[in-house]
Amino acid sequence: MADLSERLFGMFRTMMHDSSTPQKFTVDRRAIERAWKMMDQVVKLCQQPRMNLKNSPPYILDILPDTYQHLKAIYGVYEDRMQALAANEYFLVFLESLTTKCQKCIKLFKDNKDQMFDESSSGRRSLIRYSLIFSHMVAELKAMFPNGTFSGDSYRITKSDAAEWWKHTFSEKYF
Repeated sequence: MADLSERLFGMFRTMMHDSSTPQKFTVDRRAIERAWKMMDQVVKLCQQPRMNLKNSPPYILDILPDTYQHLKAIYGVYEDRMQALAANEYFLVFLESLTTKCQKCIKLFKDNKDQMFDESSSGRRSLIRYSLIFSHMVAELKAMFPNGTFSGDSYRITKSDAAEWWKHTFSEKYF
């Protein structure tokens, strides 16, 4: 019994160590290209004829290409000065989140296989949730990087109650 508890404690300690020192996500050309590739995979999975996705907002087959185009515009602006983009905390979190959510979408298709073609399946509902999340992400990205240039430090929340809460909670942080 003591041996089992020692093994469990050792596994727990290893898990805690691994989770407390996460891999550092970096923003560079390869990370952006990896995000593009993952978005392309998700789009291809959603374009299967049997998916029969409805063209109603939020429509993932419009959202991800739109995200791709906006990322391309951002990359075009910052291509020669990637260190500035890499130092942007908002963009770092955005790109990491986008990559993670694309990975989860791809896994959703792998795990649910034929159930994804059933409109009433839990996998399909999860895909719709991801579509909504991607929709909000691209809207936020466009607000923070209009025309591909960062303007988060000049971004203002228009609702006074929300702006007050944000300032109280996060001080001058822009996200």
